[in-house]
Amino acid sequence: MTTQDRNKSSELIGLAGLPSSQSMTEDSYKITEIDIGGNRTLISVIVNADDSLRILDYSYGRLADEMYGEGRDVEHWLDLDADSIQQLMSAMTGEATPDAAHGLAKLLAKNYAGQNLALRSIKELCDGKGIDYKEEFWPW
Repeated sequence: MTTQDRNKSSELIGLAGLPSSQSMTEDSYKITEIDIGGNRTLISVIVNADDSLRILDYSYGRLADEMYGEGRDVEHWLDLDADSIQQLMSAMTGEATPDAAHGLAKLLAKNYAGQNLALRSIKELCDGKGIDYKEEFWPW
């Protein structure tokens, strides 16, 4: 991993399309950081200032370059509002909690730790339970 790659890892995780001056991130919980076939993937759960959640999958490297062009990075994320957070927390634990955003972020980070397809698995869980989310994909 080059110095530039390490800087990307630490600077970009959790920004998902927002310049750093616009990021309202309070806390970030890492799910995984993994190198696969010359591609680096970082997946985290971010609790925003408004207690919404963003589940972010950020990838860069050889595979992203091959798919989207040289030097292109890829971000894919799911945003969940307060109602969706409570529904997902309840689906995973059988109960809702007062601090659902942080509780769910910690639970997702623990349950999906090390899984390179964590975002896809969480999306499938939401789909299976009828839980709303906003999905975005951004190659840049």
